[in-house]
Amino acid sequence: KFLLNTIFSELLRENIKVPEIKSFQNKQELSNLLLQFKPDLIAVFRASYIFPRDVVKDYEIINFHCSDIKNELYKGLGSIYKSYILKEPSPKVSVHRIIPEIDSGDILFQEEYFFDFDKGYAHNENLAFRSGIDTLVSFIKDF
Repeated sequence: KFLLNTIFSELLRENIKVPEIKSFQNKQELSNLLLQFKPDLIAVFRASYIFPRDVVKDYEIINFHCSDIKNELYKGLGSIYKSYILKEPSPKVSVHRIIPEIDSGDILFQEEYFFDFDKGYAHNENLAFRSGIDTLVSFIKDF
């Protein structure tokens, strides 16, 4: 069982029909969803939500972060922008376990992608997000 957070929102950007999105705004709403779905794994993509410590402790949570979290500069919000501005030659999607410290859990694997520096930031941000989605889909297929 998977609880996918924000992946449907990304698909909507591409005008892809998706099922009704279950969302949460606070810890109580998240707790209710977790009780309802009882996921074995929570896959997180493009989420700025900081999971409470007890949720991190009680659930397996995997984050698909569209930057190389081995580099401290690329942790947290704005990481794609930073890596693009710094002309990172080999940006990566980092797939890691979520722990209480932001973008610091064990890295399960990384997938490389490439910016097209002849194009603007919006184009490259979409390349990064598409790489993240492709990595997430591959992970789910192999799970």
